[in-house]
Amino acid sequence: MSQIHNNFKLFKANTTLNPYKGVANLLKKIEVWVSKEHVGAKSIGITYKGMTIIASLGYANVISNDYSIALSLIKLEGKNIEKAMEAEAKKIKDIICHELIMINGDLHVIFMSKVN
Repeated sequence: MSQIHNNFKLFKANTTLNPYKGVANLLKKIEVWVSKEHVGAKSIGITYKGMTIIASLGYANVISNDYSIALSLIKLEGKNIEKAMEAEAKKIKDIICHELIMINGDLHVIFMSKVN
């Protein structure tokens, strides 16, 4: 699966008192959009400031039923972030890409993976 792409879709949401829940809900919206549009998801970027969350999805216009994705939001703990990421990645099959995000002072990783 090539990572080459030049199409982007923005997703935006306002969250209330729980930024973690807001990010998780926005990731679900992205999963649904990819499944509905049958595009090849390639990359993700996400940030938030205050109560606004913005995510960008990079994708290729390849019409296929084989491109459903899962977006996993996982809090990383411990002093060795690389080891924590590797340990979490071993639990997920067919990772396409990842993104790091700070939520309430805690470092999280988002893994995008292919759903078979």
